[in-house]
Amino acid sequence: MNAEVIAKATGAVTEVSIDSIDLTVPSIVRLDITRAEVAGFERQGHDLVIRLANGEQIRVADFYMDGATIPNDLVLRETDGTQWLARVGGGSPRFSILADLEDLTGTAAAAGGGSGLTIPAILGGIGAAGAATALALGGGG
Repeated sequence: MNAEVIAKATGAVTEVSIDSIDLTVPSIVRLDITRAEVAGFERQGHDLVIRLANGEQIRVADFYMDGATIPNDLVLRETDGTQWLARVGGGSPRFSILADLEDLTGTAAAAGGGSGLTIPAILGGIGAAGAATALALGGGG
């Protein structure tokens, strides 16, 4: 079985063996497996380990990058084409339906479909505006 690694910045798709998934840039890892096949997720250092119901494991090296401002994502694509965004925190596997893979990349805005700002950039701007307001008001405590 192969995995697709999709670079968030460019949308470039690279097909790799599930035995050697190693991320070097913010990416989406898309696997052709169903939600029912996933028993759980585990963080081991910088790696994401996907535990399957049949006892197998899939390791995504460097899924958790220190200081990364853009997180990596895991997407499952079922046999009918439905895509699910995995919530890879501890505990039971959780998923939310994903209407369009471009919702996770920067390519949608670059293609003329938006302002070009990502959610982290927008939130960063809001935080900076709040800090500027606090400074202007004296901010002394």
